[in-house]
Amino acid sequence: MSIDKDSNGLPQVDVHRRTTKVNLGIIVAVLVFIAVAIGVAYWAA
Repeated sequence: MSIDKDSNGLPQVDVHRRTTKVNLGIIVAVLVFIAVAIGVAYWAA
């Protein structure tokens, strides 16, 4: 949903914005945490 009539309807993501970098960093950190947790659970089993 966009107010801009020239928009294609998809959200515009600016990877140079600080908030976008922080959000991407959080996503990567969560994925690494899940991978480590699965690895530890597999090792313990």
